[in-house]
Amino acid sequence: MKFFEEMGVALERRWRAADYNESSFPQLAEEALAQFDAPKHVDPWDIVRWVAAWQQNRETLHTMSTAQSGGRSLGLPTCVR
Repeated sequence: MKFFEEMGVALERRWRAADYNESSFPQLAEEALAQFDAPKHVDPWDIVRWVAAWQQNRETLHTMSTAQSGGRSLGLPTCVR
């Protein structure tokens, strides 16, 4: 989802400029959310469809890795399994 990627990049730049100070993150995130105005640019159903597609792709990768290894895990990161 390009909108969230762009917002994330902008937020990461601001947080890097704040030397990744954890106490500054909530304020920086609030400012990014206000600047990018998600409700104006994002349909909530787009998020639901993206999550569903991601879940399906994740399950497909796990099935393929298990099948290719004769039932053994190929050592994919846990976020992919």
